[in-house]
Amino acid sequence: MIPTQLLAMVEAEVGSLLELLPVPVLVTCEAGTVLRANPAAGVALGVAADAVVGKSIDDLLRHSGMSARVRILSHAEQVLRLYVL
Repeated sequence: MIPTQLLAMVEAEVGSLLELLPVPVLVTCEAGTVLRANPAAGVALGVAADAVVGKSIDDLLRHSGMSARVRILSHAEQVLRLYVL
């Protein structure tokens, strides 16, 4: 299940910042499904940023050979993870 309230909060707070960051960032739900990718993440992965939405973060990292630092955001019972590649 996509934590829509938490994703909306992230979009409201940092959505435009994610777009401008030169650092690749992927936002996932607790299960590891990519909900959002900034343009730098698309460049790093060699695809359009929206092409990774709905994909598994584990699969993306495994196929790309990249590693990531993870920051966990939670609100109530909802959890999002930000992966910085």
